[in-house]
Amino acid sequence: MSHYSEFYNAIDDIADHLRTDFVGPVEDDEVLEMEEPLSRYSLGILWAQPKSKDSEPVDIDRSMEEMFDDESEDSEEPKNISVFKPSTMGVSFASFPNNRLNIIFNYAVYHHSEKIINENEKEIRKHYYTREARKFQTEIVVPDKVCNSVISDKGNSDVIVYLHVRKINDDGSELVTVSVLNKKKAGNEFLESNGGALFQCILSIKNDKGFMPVYRRNIHKSFEEEKNDMLYDSINNYSYGHGCSSVHVEKHGIVTEVKSEFIPQFRMLQMMPRLFDNSEYLYMNYWSKADRNMACHQLDSFIMQYQKWYDELKNSTELIKKYPDTASDSFKKIERCISRLRKGVETLKTNDKAWESFLYMNEAMLLQRVKTKHCSPDIVSWYPFQMAYILQIIPDIVDNDSEFHKDVDLLWFPTGGGKTEAYLGLSAFSIFFRRLSSNKDDINGVTIIMRYTLRLLTLQQFERATALVCACEHMRKKYGIPGNEISIGLWIGSGMTPNHIEDATETLKKIREDSTATIYEANPMQITRCPWCGAEIGVGGYKVSNGSMNISCCNNHECEFHTHLPIYVVDDDIYRIAPTFVLSTVDKFARITWEEQAGNLLGANGCRPPELIIQDELHLISGPLGSITGIYEMAIENICKHYGKVPKIIASTATVKNADNQIKILYNRKMIQFPPNGLLHTDSFFAIEADLSKRPARTYLGICSIGSGTSEMLIKTFALLTFMKHLYRLQGKPTDVVDQFYTYVGYFNTLKELGSNSIIISDRISAEIKYLATYKFKKEAESVNMKIDCANADIPSYFRNNELTSRNSAKEIKAVLERLANKYTSEDCFDYIMASNMLSVGIDIDRLGVMCVYGQPKSNSEYIQATSRVGRTNPGLVISIYNSMRSRDKSYYEQFCYYHSTFYKYVEATSVTSYSPRAIEKALHCAMMAIIRHTIPRYNPNENACKFLRNDRDVELVKQSILKRVNDIEPRIKEYAEEWLNYYLDCWKELADSLPDKLVFSDYHNEDRALFRSADNQNGSDIPTILNSVRNVEPAANIYFIKR
Repeated sequence: MSHYSEFYNAIDDIADHLRTDFVGPVEDDEVLEMEEPLSRYSLGILWAQPKSKDSEPVDIDRSMEEMFDDESEDSEEPKNISVFKPSTMGVSFASFPNNRLNIIFNYAVYHHSEKIINENEKEIRKHYYTREARKFQTEIVVPDKVCNSVISDKGNSDVIVYLHVRKINDDGSELVTVSVLNKKKAGNEFLESNGGALFQCILSIKNDKGFMPVYRRNIHKSFEEEKNDMLYDSINNYSYGHGCSSVHVEKHGIVTEVKSEFIPQFRMLQMMPRLFDNSEYLYMNYWSKADRNMACHQLDSFIMQYQKWYDELKNSTELIKKYPDTASDSFKKIERCISRLRKGVETLKTNDKAWESFLYMNEAMLLQRVKTKHCSPDIVSWYPFQMAYILQIIPDIVDNDSEFHKDVDLLWFPTGGGKTEAYLGLSAFSIFFRRLSSNKDDINGVTIIMRYTLRLLTLQQFERATALVCACEHMRKKYGIPGNEISIGLWIGSGMTPNHIEDATETLKKIREDSTATIYEANPMQITRCPWCGAEIGVGGYKVSNGSMNISCCNNHECEFHTHLPIYVVDDDIYRIAPTFVLSTVDKFARITWEEQAGNLLGANGCRPPELIIQDELHLISGPLGSITGIYEMAIENICKHYGKVPKIIASTATVKNADNQIKILYNRKMIQFPPNGLLHTDSFFAIEADLSKRPARTYLGICSIGSGTSEMLIKTFALLTFMKHLYRLQGKPTDVVDQFYTYVGYFNTLKELGSNSIIISDRISAEIKYLATYKFKKEAESVNMKIDCANADIPSYFRNNELTSRNSAKEIKAVLERLANKYTSEDCFDYIMASNMLSVGIDIDRLGVMCVYGQPKSNSEYIQATSRVGRTNPGLVISIYNSMRSRDKSYYEQFCYYHSTFYKYVEATSVTSYSPRAIEKALHCAMMAIIRHTIPRYNPNENACKFLRNDRDVELVKQSILKRVNDIEPRIKEYAEEWLNYYLDCWKELADSLPDKLVFSDYHNEDRALFRSADNQNGSDIPTILNSVRNVEPAANIYFIKR
């Protein structure tokens, strides 16, 4: 197959061992000695029905009606059957009437026996359970009407098999369910329970004429849902389970069998950028000696390939006929994209500064990649989608009046596909073009603002961006490019970096006195290695002098940046210098209301406002965070516009739905998605579905805690993974294969679940591993002479682990991430990591290969993002562990394969309500004050709050601009918004009158003399509070425990 085949074989082997461990049997004719089958196996079991004193014979007709009542989604099991230990299972499918079905139910029973033996002159009673495989088989003809029937013989002592025609569809096909009920009854005695249970249950239904796809009820669908139906038209669901999952078997293009599966498996092919022959223009090194006419001709040829693909797409008459509206919409967007690409190449042909900036961009990105990836410059290239994305936006950077300058270009590409390089390249172009297109001093200042939602994500991207900025600064000096130093600033708040030079000085002093000190906040040491040469930067590389902090590559005298790196992490420095490239979190922008110098980042310092604003992980700008962010976006745009320029905004995401509405509320702009989709999800020209040999596929396994606790399933899974990795190591499998499955990740939806399971795993995993090695998989362990429970054991009793959660400090998180990169041959390699949703965005550890997801995350977007963290370089494995007592978990499990084949289709629409009454009360006045302070100079100084005039015309203009924005997005709330802003201005006037010459905007020590009352503090006045962060919009409440 490819070099991936070893990994796929290992994944399949782990899956087989999971099925053997959870479902069984270990051997077909096994005899269990002193071990109960209900203890040995966890899944694939139909428990005996519980006995009761008032038990009556099972009412077959009634139990069927209860199990398959189509009026309620929650009534899929008989009411008289235990939900926790179910006695029934079934599979639903679609078939035409009068089709002949072959129904097979394979299962096993374990017969108990006893034997008394003498050991050490003592009589010992030993218990044995002998496995007997059994089968029920029958053929039936599908009835032509809705009905219930029993298709098993009354003489069958083990099971009752039902056939239920539940619904007749419009096309004449019928929704049919075949189910099996364990007839046996048992009390709480172990012998009865084990003897009455049915094990290794497999229900199979065969139909030589083929099964029909199962369709859900027709409901009203949005246009975007219709589009997703078109994109995934080739994928059908042929069955779903009840109390189990299901799979189907396809022969010669016809689905001839559907059957139950307790550990379903789906191998997800990854998307990859389309590659082209004769594409030397994609290599960054090519542009160092490129002839302008020839290079632009090659770019035109590239666009012609896109045009040719589009022309062929229009011949897909069947899909176009089936989805005329959505197909037409897709074609219009493709045509627009082709037109913009041609405009981009035309700009390079005709605009000398744009051409020169494009060449510089390629050189800078080449340097950045060589420095960070340590690779040969000859192999560094763009993906086609990256080149196309840059080309289509170049005219919007060059010309502020271009047709699409005010639109938001959303880059949609799967996780790990290369989105970051695309907008870093665009950033480099913007930096160079701004400097080359004018000799005025206003070319300095902030050119790029790149924002993230999580501080951890910001730090990871900061390391990549610093290498690019160093490359740009190197080129500025090399080629004499106009302007001051090209620099970068990290603006993310006191939880990570210092706000003031005094804070940085104090922290550096602590670190010099104790190098092991844990710094939880305001840590200036955010760069530990030089982004240019890779040398380590210790505390000696951070020095404060003349009211500023200098970072240098102190340990390498040959480094170009030995005395100074163009990197700033202290807020005071960032406001003063206004670095070329600012990396920030969205919540930091709440500080623009408080900080009188923050306007320098948006053009208040005499420089042009930023050229480009980049918003990564757009799907995370939702809910309360997104609602408040939308209001501050208005302030940012107003301030930039006041100083002469509206920035171009681009965004990126791997999971998106309803993005056009989200972007309208956030930015009051239209959205253009790139790449525009084709007619199928497998091909958008720039992104195509890769086969198993070209990109590592990710395998998903599903386990549901039917009859067992979810934590029990997790422990057994962790134990098996530990056993398997050491088995592979002792078998001498290739080191990269062993390493891929060595460190596994436990992913949890809540800290509570993470904490409780962390304790349980550490307590019980060793015993479970010992059981696997000495009993269940004894033969395999002995084949490699695996030693357990001894001084030189092959599997240690202590497992190296840690967690990635919000409970860790930034320094601790960084240490964990660095240690995760260590291979299994290192003594510092983790056995497993317990993680919260912190892991779901932006964490790139190439060697991670296995993840266990504990419960279905609250959103499909989070599930996709989180599971995409494993299997990025080599094939990965995701084991989803579902809680059967949660109906949502069970639903995903019962349709496991179909869901995973289409899960991008089910990404939830984001919710942003920036102009709801509560959002207005929280933040609209904050945005107004930010605009006032940074566009009306007399109100900028902190002490000038007392000079407010209620009839100030400039303030009225600010208010009207805000109300216009509100009216554009949510006209119904405009009147209330005006009332709220007038109320705040009235409060300001009253305070100014009551505190003449004393009122200030902010005073952290005495808020009574300040207009701004912090939202983090208790506010005893009627003055609306001012937010410190867009994330924490409600004050915290302390809980005190009083001992009595």
